[in-house]
Amino acid sequence: MAIDADGSPIFMPVDALRKFSREAIDPEECCIILNKHTFEAAYAQYVEWHTASPESCSLKQLCEATASSCPC
Repeated sequence: MAIDADGSPIFMPVDALRKFSREAIDPEECCIILNKHTFEAAYAQYVEWHTASPESCSLKQLCEATASSCPC
């Protein structure tokens, strides 16, 4: 996850970001690394407002939504 210029989160799998940016993702440069459970607890309202199905993987839905809005 990263934040765009408007402060909105951008969700993208690490592999996709590496392919898109052609840069390695260094975990040492990350402010924090959250597991799925911790992410969903911390961002519960965001997940609820920006996903269609509580039964499906929230991270996958958020990544797909980001990909569909990506201008590239």
